[in-house]
Amino acid sequence: VIFDMLEVITGLRIHNLDEDEEEITFDCSQIANDGAASPESFNWDYKLIVSKLGTSAANDILYIPDTNKEQLANLLRVKGLGEGDRRRVERLQASLPSYFLDTLTFPYDTLPQFYQNLSKALNKKEKE
Repeated sequence: VIFDMLEVITGLRIHNLDEDEEEITFDCSQIANDGAASPESFNWDYKLIVSKLGTSAANDILYIPDTNKEQLANLLRVKGLGEGDRRRVERLQASLPSYFLDTLTFPYDTLPQFYQNLSKALNKKEKE
């Protein structure tokens, strides 16, 4: 119930958590809905990997998006892509900074800023 409530509040869903001796991997989806549930809503899927080792890298988080720049561009070339899907892809291309389409590493203590920047980009209102 707590995770469901956090998902409603933040739009972040953690689908899976894998843990071994060296790291913890979170499979995440960030809901992007332009402020309201609609046919324009979509999920941005990614992994966050946190090291459990006692090295300086242990304080870093690895972000791996499920979709990269090339895959996103290729989606627009798909024949038969529905208009709603096309708008979602175009919205992603317009609003998501390119660094969110690449694997990146950032310090653990900047996780709140990472989440805030991702959420803000995904939920940016479209200009009319």
